[in-house]
Amino acid sequence: MMTLRDYQAELSLATRRAFKDYRKVCMTSPTGSGKTVIAADIFTRAHAKQIKPVFLTDRIEIALKTKETFEEWGLTVQLVTSDTKVIYKSDCYVAMAETFYRRVVAGRFPKHVVKLLFCDECHTSVFNKSIELFPDAYICGLTATPISSSFNLKKIYNTIVVGKPTSHLVNNGYLCRSVDVGQQHYIDLKMERGDFSTSSQRDAFTSHKLNNKAIELWLRHAKNRSTICYNIDLDHNLEMEAAFKKIGVSTCSITGSTSESVRLETMKDYNAGKIQVLLNVGIAIKGIDSPITSCILANFSTASLSKWYQVVGRGGRLYDGKENFITIDVGNNIPRHGSFNDDIDWEYLFNNPEQDIKNTKPKPKKLCNVCLAYIHNIHEPFCPVCDTRINIRNLISVESQMPEEVASKSIRDMSMSELLIFQKFKGYKNGWAYFQDQMNKRNKYRQQRLF
Repeated sequence: MMTLRDYQAELSLATRRAFKDYRKVCMTSPTGSGKTVIAADIFTRAHAKQIKPVFLTDRIEIALKTKETFEEWGLTVQLVTSDTKVIYKSDCYVAMAETFYRRVVAGRFPKHVVKLLFCDECHTSVFNKSIELFPDAYICGLTATPISSSFNLKKIYNTIVVGKPTSHLVNNGYLCRSVDVGQQHYIDLKMERGDFSTSSQRDAFTSHKLNNKAIELWLRHAKNRSTICYNIDLDHNLEMEAAFKKIGVSTCSITGSTSESVRLETMKDYNAGKIQVLLNVGIAIKGIDSPITSCILANFSTASLSKWYQVVGRGGRLYDGKENFITIDVGNNIPRHGSFNDDIDWEYLFNNPEQDIKNTKPKPKKLCNVCLAYIHNIHEPFCPVCDTRINIRNLISVESQMPEEVASKSIRDMSMSELLIFQKFKGYKNGWAYFQDQMNKRNKYRQQRLF
């Protein structure tokens, strides 16, 4: 019989208790904390009560891993994929979301059988139509980031149960700590459909030669580490693949067009250590269980808090000899959203999704002027990466990532648009720029009167 860690048992109990009052429960816990194992515990208990639960996912890699986990817990599992023609009696089912939906609609799987339905990575909307098929079932959504840019989770799930925060899991040896590295250039980006546009990212990365910077930082901090590199788009992915191959690094690449079989084989080779750098455009953001990964190369920018924590969460899993993982943030994401090590009030964001980044803005970060590591605590005597003695006067401030034409100006000489940029990077409240602009106008008027 498999057993749960203390924090997993606590979250399993909290979820089961929530079902006494609610039909639809969102369960959240950091990436790598073992949400699938908690699901296995709940499924085992459901099976003992003659309930046949269903676990939905949208990735074949997740489905295969989940099936394996459930079988370790002594459950008989049928995997339901596009190749599945007959759904037979089983203790439980692990199914691809779209396939399962079509089978139920076609009458090839009886609705009344489904009493307990789990949706993995429930911050994606792919499960919502399946949930609607079972109004009387108990629904549990699993995610590390219970917010979404495409829909309101609170309209789907009645309540949320939150597991131990990242800091607790790191401090107690259940997850690895991130060592964060960045670059000093400010990236000016435009929004498009809820995130930074691809074109503005490519322009910014090109103008600052950030591909070269990414390679430079990787060689300095992570040249011996298994790495997942996240890129802006397909062309950018090809550029980075060529850059790594030029320096003799073994790479592989997965994209949206990569077939299921090739993707599985690629991940197998990467996890076996045959390939050092896995390049991708969004494919390896969620549900990828790869403990060997000890470097996350974030070679892109995102306005999405959820996307960012899904990305950096890929590095947090434990592995033999792995004391930490390196986050190389080329896209100014850490000043925007925070570090993997930071705790986020996910319950607040679940209940107030419109607040998103506004109320989770991390404390200002500074960079070591020698190795460009993020200094999260300026009172520490030495840099956590290069051991250089910290001198606050020599640190690179977040404010220095502002456009040079803004950073070099006195506040009194700034235009309204420049004041708004300054407000953003200082983390000042909305309205500060307007107030300062009015003050500047009054001071100019007084000076004119004096002369």
